[in-house]
Amino acid sequence: MDRVQIATRLMEIPAAIAEQELAVLEANRAAQRAKEYLAERESELILDGLINGKNAEIREAQLRANTTAEREQYFAADGAVAMERVKLNALHNEFKALQVVAKLLSVGGDMA
Repeated sequence: MDRVQIATRLMEIPAAIAEQELAVLEANRAAQRAKEYLAERESELILDGLINGKNAEIREAQLRANTTAEREQYFAADGAVAMERVKLNALHNEFKALQVVAKLLSVGGDMA
């Protein structure tokens, strides 16, 4: 990268970070909705009398067996949150690295 490319990228990254922060927020909202839906589904199963095990372990197993799709949806949404955070961290790291390079270039080093 030459100086112009570094300067251009440094000016672009803050907007990309802001956009990625919104993506993290949306992913968090989706994960929260999936978690709430899972809890609602579990409540429905209990109230409908479909969970009738004699002890907590059996009831938990029945809940898991009857909410497989909802659990998968929640775990997928939770994984999406993690991926969006990784992308955000990468942007922050790139920004910091380019700031260091720009500072080194301004002191007198030359990379291009």
